[in-house]
Amino acid sequence: MSKGHSLVVPRRHVVPGEDLLTTDEILAIEHETQRLERILLSLGYMGVDSFQKTRPLIPEGTNGTKMDHYHRHIIPSSPGLNLYDDGIAWGHRDSWRKLPDGEREAMREALAL
Repeated sequence: MSKGHSLVVPRRHVVPGEDLLTTDEILAIEHETQRLERILLSLGYMGVDSFQKTRPLIPEGTNGTKMDHYHRHIIPSSPGLNLYDDGIAWGHRDSWRKLPDGEREAMREALAL
């Protein structure tokens, strides 16, 4: 959705709306979320949104995007990015752009992934 968009995913398969995260998983997810937010802000982004959507009644694969596995989105924003002005278009694949190899590796290094 934007350069630096990351996912935080527990190692164990957790179905939102059915399974509960353990206390340790919650703490680990929150710790990783905050770590990524700090790094992205230090890289010059104006803000970072983090969220998890729970929509158990929508079938997996709807619009090619819905997944029945807990994952937290970390999405940085910066001036001129119309990501939120126009709304997040999850089903529109043109909103998702793969970074060129060099940029992807540089972002992985910056985020220490």
